[in-house]
Amino acid sequence: MACVPTPVIPLPKRLVTSVTWATAEMLFDGISPDGTFSFLDTYAQLGLNTVPSVGLDPDGALPAVAPWAFAGNRTGWAGRHLRYGPELSGGSKAGWNGDSGVYSAPPNATLVREMWLAHTGRAASDADVADEMRKWQQAQAFFNQSKRIDYAYDGVFWQADVDAFCSTMQITVPEIIFVDDEGFGNYDSWRLHVSNSANAVSQRYPGESDDALAWRIADQMLGSWSHCLQDKEKFKDGAPEIIFYGDDRIGPAPRPAPDAIMHANGFTASPSPYGPVHHPRMFADWLRVHKQRMVNNGRSRLFLPWLTAGTYGEMTAEALLEGALLSLGVGATGFAFFSAADFDDGAKILALSTATAMAAPFEELFFEGEPLTHVDVTATENVLAWSGMRGNGSVWLVVTPSRRGVRTALTLANQTVGDAAACDLVSARPMRLDGSSFSAVLRSTVVLHIASDAASAAGCGTPLGEHVWWPSRR
Repeated sequence: MACVPTPVIPLPKRLVTSVTWATAEMLFDGISPDGTFSFLDTYAQLGLNTVPSVGLDPDGALPAVAPWAFAGNRTGWAGRHLRYGPELSGGSKAGWNGDSGVYSAPPNATLVREMWLAHTGRAASDADVADEMRKWQQAQAFFNQSKRIDYAYDGVFWQADVDAFCSTMQITVPEIIFVDDEGFGNYDSWRLHVSNSANAVSQRYPGESDDALAWRIADQMLGSWSHCLQDKEKFKDGAPEIIFYGDDRIGPAPRPAPDAIMHANGFTASPSPYGPVHHPRMFADWLRVHKQRMVNNGRSRLFLPWLTAGTYGEMTAEALLEGALLSLGVGATGFAFFSAADFDDGAKILALSTATAMAAPFEELFFEGEPLTHVDVTATENVLAWSGMRGNGSVWLVVTPSRRGVRTALTLANQTVGDAAACDLVSARPMRLDGSSFSAVLRSTVVLHIASDAASAAGCGTPLGEHVWWPSRR
């Protein structure tokens, strides 16, 4: 164990860097006696710009332990490039999660009357109760048959959840919303089973196909959650994006709906790579596919993989750094980290800080550039994994060697680079290119900026991320 200086990393303006599943006490020193949230200074100094409140209740309960969740307590945050990004977990009565009461509790007319009165402010008629009981029973029958929630259920429980979500968001006014729900299911399953949903069939237009019905209902369902975020009086800086994490440990990430529907309704499905992060090549390839499946390849969109350092196998700080860098190289626009409980080694939070340091000066590239594909990389030697972004005549490239201390080489297609030079962003040393080929003996992952002027200044700039925690760079 060693004490090291806390690095000072300029906060990104567009990238989202967040220890999303955390409380102040888990991270640093909590709230100071004068109520100024003193942990924010350390959080921001590390280059982390999106402040969490984990477990913000979609049923409307506000976090007393996170007073910065209230918009009035965030004075001056915008000027510091800080933003508020709460995490909502599944478990509400009708939405977000298949474990909710609608799908497990026996339909109950008395409860329907109570919910109707609480939600509408008036007593339910017998016809209202009968209609609600029908929707509830049909949703439950669909769940029992398909093992997934019914997108077409729009009864009073669903509406109460939506209203509670909207009320909470309009009080807290977040800049970004993280939703973690592994029980929601995915669109392929919904499309397959839509004709078995009596609630959906009852809404079918004359002559409407199953494909069209599934698409329209999914669009209506997601829109019911996000419509309130379009209130320009409440959200003066624009509607917050909803970043959705489902259960996608294997293969390309499942989504509640195709990206075209999600994007239109202010959602982005981001991947939750548990185990794959331990296998860098698979991890990078998997994220690359996910990015390519987004509308317009995700250009100008948020794309925030869920990073972890302990779930499904303990990781070193250096492995976490490599995962963060490789994800940025396939076009991630930051990261959401799970969770602060994984910071058993302080070097792990410094690893996130280091990744931020090497990405922040080039943040426009991650939004407006294009990920390198296997067409762009024509040959490799001793390369375990690679990723990179290109745009405006430059490339931001990550190379992880298979064996440390051994010659490592990578060749880019000529049209990708042209007449250029490279800079090692970690050490701020120029790196020689042989045409469009990079070759060096690597002791750890290297991050290169390749451009016509990348090495023009003496030392090619300021070292980014040369922290003493990084064992193989000492």
